[in-house]
Amino acid sequence: MGRYINKPAFIFPAPSCPWGYLFQRPQQIASTLARCGFPVIYCVDVQSYCEPDWSVRGLKQLHPNMFLFNDGNYGNLLSKLNVPSVIWQYWPLQNKSIRNLVSNCVYVYDCIDDLSTFQQYDDLLIDHEESLHRANVVLATSDLIFKKIYDSRPDVILVPNGVCYEDFGRPERVFWPKLERLRNKSKVLVGYYGAIAEWMDFDLIYYCAKQFPEWNFLLVGQVYPNVTIEQKELFNTNNIEIWPRQDYDRLPYLLSKFDITIVPFKINQITMCTSPVKIFEYMAGGKPVVSTDLPECRKYTSVLIAKSKEEFAQRLEDSLKLKNDESFINELFKEARNNTWEARVSTVLCALKSKGLI
Repeated sequence: MGRYINKPAFIFPAPSCPWGYLFQRPQQIASTLARCGFPVIYCVDVQSYCEPDWSVRGLKQLHPNMFLFNDGNYGNLLSKLNVPSVIWQYWPLQNKSIRNLVSNCVYVYDCIDDLSTFQQYDDLLIDHEESLHRANVVLATSDLIFKKIYDSRPDVILVPNGVCYEDFGRPERVFWPKLERLRNKSKVLVGYYGAIAEWMDFDLIYYCAKQFPEWNFLLVGQVYPNVTIEQKELFNTNNIEIWPRQDYDRLPYLLSKFDITIVPFKINQITMCTSPVKIFEYMAGGKPVVSTDLPECRKYTSVLIAKSKEEFAQRLEDSLKLKNDESFINELFKEARNNTWEARVSTVLCALKSKGLI
């Protein structure tokens, strides 16, 4: 670590969102910090069967400044790290391992989801409150999370999710015969990628598929255990397909084949607090976005919002007319460029610097 003597190390503690799983906020922020020249240590563990997580023993360099770490002991060996450090916490559960990490370091508590989203355990609220109290900088990904935190931390900073614009603006070609066949047979291809979870509105998807029998609807992602058999049976229709989760580096090419993209979420406590990463990626790919009435999607003028299943179907038709509209596509690109991970990280670095913490 000698060459980083003037740079604090950013540590993303265990237990972690697996590096090889859905490449979302924690991994994107870690990667962006590394590109900014900071050494980043992202803790992984062998409880994840993803690669490269599973094979990490000790320190593994992914790319310049970016390291995966596994000591088999929730990163406790990092307590011996003799460099200035910033701990970037994003789960209340990480509070247990953070207590054993580097002393006298700086703490960022990144409140990425409503507490109801996390696996529940007895000390969840205690860990959350302790993390809020200890942190030097507290972040909220959505307006509703911001409001919930504000009384405890009036200095909380709103930092929504973002996009690595370059990844989606110029997608590399992928050898994917199955995707090419679906694209060739689809008059219109409506696409979604991400978690296929209980907060998805399966009735809405089924309704739209019935409204447009000549269109194809493709959902790509891991089906969560809480998705019921009844919900899964809704997809016994000819123009809906569910494909397994894909690695992040394949998503830009997948997106390039869609005509329309969707965020078909139910409106509930979880989704009202959600800043969907995918809307910024959809924008960067120049694809019209149709969403249910989520507060964090309402903020963006290029997103077409629907408050009912009938309106959602109408917005799909509207977006088909817009998909080749140059001014609309430029608006998509503009909003994507205004919401990059670089901009998000810059906000946090400025907050740390203004407090004299780095």
